[in-house]
Amino acid sequence: MHKAMSVLRKTHCNYTLLRHFHNQIPRKPHKSPIRKPTPFITDLKDIQNPDEALAIYHDYIETGGFKHDYPSYSSLIYKLARKRNFEAVETLLQQLHHYNVRCKEALFIGLIQHYGKSGFPDKAIELFRRMPLFDCYRSLQSFNAILNTLLENGRFDDADEMFKSCSKMGFRPNAVSFNIMIKGWLGKGDWDEARPCPFIHMNIKPFSVFSVYLVCRSEGASN
Repeated sequence: MHKAMSVLRKTHCNYTLLRHFHNQIPRKPHKSPIRKPTPFITDLKDIQNPDEALAIYHDYIETGGFKHDYPSYSSLIYKLARKRNFEAVETLLQQLHHYNVRCKEALFIGLIQHYGKSGFPDKAIELFRRMPLFDCYRSLQSFNAILNTLLENGRFDDADEMFKSCSKMGFRPNAVSFNIMIKGWLGKGDWDEARPCPFIHMNIKPFSVFSVYLVCRSEGASN
């Protein structure tokens, strides 16, 4: 009986929706409304102290039974990274992994850059290698981010090794990748590596690749 009533209610509902649909004037499809930030994210914006930010994070869990999602985790992680509280960042990353929260690549790119600016290139490398564990696809954006981070921290050999093994990781370098490495090669005076031949064979536009190359070479010739 209960099953029959359930079917009836469903049928009535479908009929009502169908009738309502036919009575409406067709309209152009519109974009879905922008999702409002959760109260946690709103509260987090006004907090500068990382300890207070962590306290609110725990309060939402303990008092309201709030279940943090990717937007709330990423907002807190960004704030903690800007304050260089990387120990807390690592703890939150472990929770993301434990609760199988799917992450976007942008989160890891931001962290790689923060690690680089703070002088922790090894942490940046480790995070880049761990990205697949978070069910996160690594694109050329994150690959280029780690290359640039390594070069900015004087780790040219590591960047060069990673660049040369990019195909094993499933990457095909683009103009940005080569521009990053050109700066590194020229910084070491390695003109042979910076020569244009490899880029032409890979059908990469000369202008985008050689802009840095030509400027550096002209400056070197004038000195």
